[in-house]
Amino acid sequence: MLAAWPSFGKKVAPIWTQILLSSKILKISQMQWVCSLYIHLTELFLKFRPQNKFIELCMKDFVGQYSYWFYGHQGPQLLTRVFKKWCSIRRLRDKNSCRGVNVLPKEAFYPVDWQDWRKYFQVIEPTEMGKVLKHSYGVHLWNKKSQGQSPEVGTFLEQLQDKHCPTTNRIMKMYV
Repeated sequence: MLAAWPSFGKKVAPIWTQILLSSKILKISQMQWVCSLYIHLTELFLKFRPQNKFIELCMKDFVGQYSYWFYGHQGPQLLTRVFKKWCSIRRLRDKNSCRGVNVLPKEAFYPVDWQDWRKYFQVIEPTEMGKVLKHSYGVHLWNKKSQGQSPEVGTFLEQLQDKHCPTTNRIMKMYV
């Protein structure tokens, strides 16, 4: 589930959502998404206008190339296939923007790699946290890995919640 609100401060608790969004997200124009950790684009964040030709091509590819056998075929691999055709490239690293489609760096939504998901549950200095989040529009919480974890006082996630989602954080502390 994506909790896309106009600013930090409103979100579903991390046990129900995978991403916490920053108000900087409102500054993103056109259609953009983040580059994943590996060789595919990710559909974590898409922003586009109605009747967008690129999205139309994605929908046609989804129907025409549908395969339930391969993980990610309808998500990251689909966006990657269509972007490569759209931009006439063979590798993603050859282009990060073309014909109105922009690829944001992975730090935009993945400031912490999935292998390091425990970092969200470790105590961190606010200055260090600021460095990690400097180029981020949101924070993907890697719920598949972190489910069942609760942030303790002073941890990365607790500080994020306390600063940007104070109401939700207070409610969570009362009931979770």
